[in-house]
Amino acid sequence: MQLNDLDNALADYSKAIKMKANDKDWLRGAYENRAKVYEKQLKFQDAINDYTLAFDCWYSKLGVFAKENNIGSSVAYDILRWRADARRKIKDYSKAVEDYRSAIEWGGKFFPHMIFGDVGDTFIQMERYEEAIAEYNKAISKNNIQHPEYETKKWDALGSEYYVKIAQAYSVLNKPEKALENYKLALNAIDDLPPLKEDVYVAMAKYYHFLGIKNEELKCFREAVASAEFNGVAQFENYSLLAWAEFEAGNPEDAMQILNGMVKLFPNEAEAYSERGQGYIEIKDYPRAVADFNKALSIVPTHSGVYFFRADAYFNLGQNDKGIKDLQVSARLGHPVAQKRLKENSLEW
Repeated sequence: MQLNDLDNALADYSKAIKMKANDKDWLRGAYENRAKVYEKQLKFQDAINDYTLAFDCWYSKLGVFAKENNIGSSVAYDILRWRADARRKIKDYSKAVEDYRSAIEWGGKFFPHMIFGDVGDTFIQMERYEEAIAEYNKAISKNNIQHPEYETKKWDALGSEYYVKIAQAYSVLNKPEKALENYKLALNAIDDLPPLKEDVYVAMAKYYHFLGIKNEELKCFREAVASAEFNGVAQFENYSLLAWAEFEAGNPEDAMQILNGMVKLFPNEAEAYSERGQGYIEIKDYPRAVADFNKALSIVPTHSGVYFFRADAYFNLGQNDKGIKDLQVSARLGHPVAQKRLKENSLEW
């Protein structure tokens, strides 16, 4: 919706709410819809207020009966979860957790694992990592509850996601053994889902990089790319990460093979040629580096980084005038390192 459309929608809902003041069912839906409009306008406190009014409308008609008879409600579940999500947007994390807990009480049979996951995410935002881990573990335990709308593989994917979040929390707590254990559990949860494995392997590789375990980092990047290729879907960034991990491991031929493959997979991406150009600089093949940077600039003529790297190639070829010119263009396009280098050498841009 455009801004005017949103304003018109708010006006319409507000007018209708006044006209239907005694129809609690209709009012509940109107407050919910108006709250969603407020969220689109980033007016989260107004949205929270309307979700509260929507919940009150439901409770005044059905809530007491449901509570006395211990009957769950998908309506209460939805409203409380939406209100919790809005509270998180304004960093009211404690009240968000309260709303998520209430949602579990009112609608515990409606995808409870998702609420536990939401609580875990909220605790991460609060930097309460141990509590987040506990919530993610609850989500995993509830993940085994079957629901006709969900296929088994979707449950496996969600379980894997929670294991990854647990691993990341343990990494922040500086507990590498626990972190790696949960990354492996994430992989086991999606053993027959190669495309999802790619993301888990990349997360593991980055953690091994943080730990300084280069051989395991490289192994995980290789597995990530292999998983993507198995599924016929490749992520550009992961090829780049693998190539530079190969360079760091002292495998320049393997690195260049990956960069060549990346250009074949992404022939219309300036970044693919830029990455391979940087690879050519790494192996000191400067003419080929310049050729790749030229190709990148033919696709994106205003790429400041490509001008910066081509300058490096020109300097190494002894073509200093071209190098300075490229640095100046890069600086004018906003590249901070190019600007710094020119300033250090008292050169204008």
